[in-house]
Amino acid sequence: MREQLISFETAKLAKEKGFDEQTLNHYGIASQAIFKYDKWQDEEGFTICAPTQSLLQKWLREVHKIHIYVVPYGDKESWSLTNLRYTDINELSYSTKSNYECIKFSSYEEALEEGLNHALNLI
Repeated sequence: MREQLISFETAKLAKEKGFDEQTLNHYGIASQAIFKYDKWQDEEGFTICAPTQSLLQKWLREVHKIHIYVVPYGDKESWSLTNLRYTDINELSYSTKSNYECIKFSSYEEALEEGLNHALNLI
């Protein structure tokens, strides 16, 4: 089982929002291909870090206090997104954000990717 990398679009947004953790995976801006080298650079020297979904989720939680929860949907065949913004551990609740109340995702990773994008846009 392998960790899921964030999409190129999410990686660009994360970079704009200040994500600068070291990752082994990078997107070359010109080609949008993934290169699995620590310090790879394309001809123009432009790369974007391509972290795993879990690393970006941890960064959002620890640096920005944004918690993202993905939970099974009521039909038990899909997933739903719950996203908590700037929360304290004592204030946790599990209500689904109204934006995602009726949206079902076919996989956990698809729901998490959407949550990561939503959380980055809150910063």
